[in-house]
Amino acid sequence: MPVNERSVEEIARAAGRESAREVLLLLGIDATTPEGIRQAQRNFAFLDDLRTGTDAVKRRVALTVVGAVVTAALAYLALGLRQ
Repeated sequence: MPVNERSVEEIARAAGRESAREVLLLLGIDATTPEGIRQAQRNFAFLDDLRTGTDAVKRRVALTVVGAVVTAALAYLALGLRQ
């Protein structure tokens, strides 16, 4: 069988697809069915929402802590000035 550029490209594409499927399967993603792909996409979207949500919570907690520290420092300063 003669080897030409087109056959090499087809072999490379097939090997790449098979390798990608195996890696995804090792990661728990069934890429052989449309439902498996949709499930993986939903999972990734959920994880992205979870990550951005926790980032927002971290920012709010940090602002609350900074606000509490500033308030405590101002109260301590105000009490110290009264005496």
